[in-house]
Amino acid sequence: MTLKKGLEEYGYKVYYFTNVFAALQDVEKTKMVDYWMILYDMNVCDNECLLFAKQIRELSPIVKIFLMSS
Repeated sequence: MTLKKGLEEYGYKVYYFTNVFAALQDVEKTKMVDYWMILYDMNVCDNECLLFAKQIRELSPIVKIFLMSS
């Protein structure tokens, strides 16, 4: 949430989803990816991130995807 707030202060439009399925539903609803960058905060044992990245890549080969973990 801190990153979201900081990006919004610089004028970025930030979308926040609580899980990968909600994010994919939103992307599939519009049938396009109009994002410049996607940040994905993954858990250590989270395999959904690979599926998410693959599906996003199929919709947009140029969007930057950052997978990160604390």
